[in-house]
Amino acid sequence: MEDISRKIHKGNHAKISENVTSILEKEKQNKLDRSLLDKQNYKTILIVDDEPDITYTLKLALENSNEKYRVHTYNSPITLLSEFTPNICDLLLIDINMPLMNGFELCKQILEIDLNVRICFMSTGEINLEALRDVYPKKGMGCFIKKPILIKKLIKIVDEELD
Repeated sequence: MEDISRKIHKGNHAKISENVTSILEKEKQNKLDRSLLDKQNYKTILIVDDEPDITYTLKLALENSNEKYRVHTYNSPITLLSEFTPNICDLLLIDINMPLMNGFELCKQILEIDLNVRICFMSTGEINLEALRDVYPKKGMGCFIKKPILIKKLIKIVDEELD
């Protein structure tokens, strides 16, 4: 009688294990399907600025203006570079004046990873856009945002870049 119970128990254990594996595989596929769907439904924006107050404010403004924007912020260009992969975002907002690596150097390295990324530079100072395009002729450099900027104007620029 005990042998039969053990065999039944082993058989049930194998079926349960098989079912758990099947469920886990389905969950993994569903998660992948959801992430692909998210990528289709949402626009991902990365913001890099060494001032946490600025990245926080821009993130809140953009996410509150459009529910389809997913915004991720970085306060270090080095951290962004370590995590950046091709097709990770739809738009990249880069501050020009940052310690360790300025926005132009970051842009150059980002474009080596992903030539198709759209980039907007940000700065509190004036900049000659034509000279900038001469130095960085890649098609990714789309716009320039002068800080401080009104939220309405920021949203308009980002909306135009993402259309």
